[in-house]
Amino acid sequence: GVIPWLSTGYSVLSLQSKRARSRFSLLQLEHGEMYLIDYAVFLSASNNKKKEEGRLKCCSRSLVFEPIEARMPLIKFSFRSLEDRPIELIKEEKIRFECASIVEMNGPVPQPYS
Repeated sequence: GVIPWLSTGYSVLSLQSKRARSRFSLLQLEHGEMYLIDYAVFLSASNNKKKEEGRLKCCSRSLVFEPIEARMPLIKFSFRSLEDRPIELIKEEKIRFECASIVEMNGPVPQPYS
């Protein structure tokens, strides 16, 4: 479901790491949304100093963070829910954005209906 966050800022720092089996599926995207590229990153909320390691999936309508820690949910940041300020490039390897709401995706990877 949608989890409201009041102007929570997020920072992403890129890194290199070995890949694990992905829990991300194209079926988790909106109709017509395209998957573009992904990066190995650390994600941290502005109200929390802890950095979560994972993959950031860049899509045409959203960013999806897939934590390395399997018990943690995937987090979807829709571009529609970004605050008025755009994504800021802080350093060459760090971006910052504020999101009014996020979607946490738990459970098994969705499968096509058969």
